[in-house]
Amino acid sequence: VLEEQESSWELTGPLPTGLIPASVDASLMARIDRLGDARATAQLAATIGREFSYALLRAVNERGEETLGNDLQRIVGAGLAWNTSSDNADKFVFKHVLVQVAAYESLLRTVRQHYHERIARMLLSDFKSEVEHQPEVVARHLSGAGRHAEASDYWLAAGQSALMRMAIPEAHGHFARALDGLKKLPESPEILTKELDLQIAIAPTLMTVHGWASPTVAQACERARALCQQLDRPDKLYPPVWGLWTNLFVGGQLVRALVTANEALAMAVASGVPMLEVTGRHAVAYTHYYRGEWAEAIPHAHAGIALYSVEQERTLTSTFQLSSTVNLVAALGSCLWMMGHQDRGLQEIDRMIAIAREVHHPSALSNALGVACYMLTFHHDPVRMLRYAEEVKSFARDEGWELWYAAGVMSSGWARLRLGDRADGLDELLEGVALFRATRSDLMGPTVGVIHGEGLWAAGRQSEALEMLAATAETAHRGHVGVLLPDVYRLMGEIHLQAGALDEAESAFRKALETAQAQQALSLELRAALAYHTLLARTQRGAGGLALVRQCYARFTDSFSQPDLVRARALLEAAPQ
Repeated sequence: VLEEQESSWELTGPLPTGLIPASVDASLMARIDRLGDARATAQLAATIGREFSYALLRAVNERGEETLGNDLQRIVGAGLAWNTSSDNADKFVFKHVLVQVAAYESLLRTVRQHYHERIARMLLSDFKSEVEHQPEVVARHLSGAGRHAEASDYWLAAGQSALMRMAIPEAHGHFARALDGLKKLPESPEILTKELDLQIAIAPTLMTVHGWASPTVAQACERARALCQQLDRPDKLYPPVWGLWTNLFVGGQLVRALVTANEALAMAVASGVPMLEVTGRHAVAYTHYYRGEWAEAIPHAHAGIALYSVEQERTLTSTFQLSSTVNLVAALGSCLWMMGHQDRGLQEIDRMIAIAREVHHPSALSNALGVACYMLTFHHDPVRMLRYAEEVKSFARDEGWELWYAAGVMSSGWARLRLGDRADGLDELLEGVALFRATRSDLMGPTVGVIHGEGLWAAGRQSEALEMLAATAETAHRGHVGVLLPDVYRLMGEIHLQAGALDEAESAFRKALETAQAQQALSLELRAALAYHTLLARTQRGAGGLALVRQCYARFTDSFSQPDLVRARALLEAAPQ
């Protein structure tokens, strides 16, 4: 049922219900059948779950307590289950999950549903403490009994509880189970209201697990938005609108994203709720930043950061599974760097990571570390990038977050390659790029393109690098993505220059300069000017190159100790007067 892709496995269809191999299933069923009359007790226990308590089994059992005790002795004696602790004779567990599944699946559907109904009723009447602490337990039995409307409330509570523990994949599973159950019921205002709450809840988990640009995120947000309109619930419209912005934004559709971001901000400001305004400012500032509109982004970044409080941010991060303030600081720092204030921009990286650590949520920290890696891509700081990449890889691997893990692998490989670890760095870089592209995060197209291009160039695959970079530029223009686009052209020029294709190199360098100047990206303009000077010096036009570097360098007001500025100053000082 799986099909191998370049960097992942994808389902070709729904998972089949019975995945136990036939020979294993037959062997297990033979052992269960040898229990005789005790088989019924094994099946009832298997309906409770792989772990079951004697108290609950006795409460739902219809065979009498003495018979129940004898049945349990036979089950334990056959090696199918055992008591989990000598100190607590109440707790039992099946030897293997396959034993529990085989016993459960041997039940007729009607009997199975009857057992679930009986267990759910008993849990709700006599085991309220267990239901309160583990709502997923009663949710599973209500679902098994076909009581999907009631089950959805408990699945929602279970998912929210998992989010409080930061168990995001677990929360996603609970929300998904609830939605699957509601699909089996006839449409009504009550059912649609329950679905709306679940679609709002599941969208942030989809963003974290699969990446914000995933089609599943768009589907959840669009469905929630439609339900708000159908049910006339404008009070619940903000989360799906903001979630839709994230999907359009990370997917690199920045024209539509800006419209949606402004819609979200207008709703947030009208609400008078500071936490919502933070997220609205985040949406608008980040969209302007990635469009290469630094001056438009900075005021929104400042306004959003001014609303920061650690408790508010913790609530926000638990709700949306990312920290808006982290991203506002990232936008501010990146804009400052692009406009030539590199020292101030790099200082914002430290502030961003400090805020993420203060918020103390793995989503916020992974977000901060991943964004720091992106920022250090255009600053060319492999030592610092490697440190952040290793940390975000560890977080994302443990949590199962595809996007941040891919970002960590890609950034770690780029940093290693830049630090001279050619073989391992190149392999990791190319692996990370493949993983990242699988998340469909086109917003990062130019950034990933520069990393990928440097990797392909280092591997001697110049033609492939140039083709990829040209496609990256075309996609970025189509989506109005501006960040690092001048560096895409600059890298194309570098590759052409090394190959001796001087006309192509000059064209690419000119495009890099024009794009940087149009964006007022002074830092990237200087980098392009330095690269263009190399070409002009080779073709006896060095004076023109020096003039370009000089007029660009003269517009800087700070950051003179940063590498590109040091290089430019040395070049100008060495030039004949």
